[in-house]
Amino acid sequence: MAKTTLRVSIDFDDRAVRYVAVNGTDAGAVTAFGERRLPPGVIKNGKVANRRKLTDILKKCAKTWRIKRQAVRFHVPDAFVFLRSVDIPEHVQEEEIKSHLYMEMAASLPLPFEDPIFDYIPLENHKILLVASSRAIVADYAEALRKAGLKPIAADITPLSFYRLLHARGIAEPDDHVLCVGLHRHMMNVSIFHDDKPLFIRQFLGTYDIALGTEAAYNADEKDALTEIERVLHFYRYTIQRGDAGITKIVLLSDSNHVDLRDADPILSAALGVPVKTLQSSDFPTEMAGPIPETCLLALGLALREDD
Repeated sequence: MAKTTLRVSIDFDDRAVRYVAVNGTDAGAVTAFGERRLPPGVIKNGKVANRRKLTDILKKCAKTWRIKRQAVRFHVPDAFVFLRSVDIPEHVQEEEIKSHLYMEMAASLPLPFEDPIFDYIPLENHKILLVASSRAIVADYAEALRKAGLKPIAADITPLSFYRLLHARGIAEPDDHVLCVGLHRHMMNVSIFHDDKPLFIRQFLGTYDIALGTEAAYNADEKDALTEIERVLHFYRYTIQRGDAGITKIVLLSDSNHVDLRDADPILSAALGVPVKTLQSSDFPTEMAGPIPETCLLALGLALREDD
């Protein structure tokens, strides 16, 4: 019988580092998870501001979590992810796409990073979705992990991990047009998937103290969030889909104590006219004694990555 591979994933933000260990790619086969709060100033706005301190913390985490020398996957900070749909000429063969993109980036495809690292996702009609990030940003995280005794083998983006969670639990089908909304204390991340591919990613900075009640009682943060979501719905239907399709499902996830989504589904469904589902720990039962917390769900989605 083949040995099941332990898959370890790590998720960073300005406040904490979190990990999940899974046997294979079964969302229910979680063997361990954990979270370590970070002192202020170690990571700032997604950038590693103090690599020595982060490395020291990761060394302690690796020992406490018993993952030293493990291969790990980690997330690229959302603020440093760039997506764009790119037309590929018909004469360009599949094995030539990356070299073609290198030439395009140098000539006519400006990116917000001086030295980008990139990959792509094939779409239809000779199009690809370019996914790029800052090589320096990714390298800082990878180097801190290596110096902590871990083996970084893949960097990924949180929207893909979010969608893997939906796929693992049958919450979304390829025919759906799914809006994924990640609500955090100081930002809201939105991404749209169709045919199992990301078509749109956007980050909104702000303050999100949310505990949804009746429409008459919406606070300013809730009104701002609803306004931005409504704009995304409109943009997707009339600009991306040119009126031919719209969002069919909205899925919410939060890792913040300042965001209370317990009553969000019926309230937002009524406000936006689209079915809404909030991801919760109970959607991902494990064989462990306690459920995996919402704060670790994105790391779980990363552990479900199957292509490496």
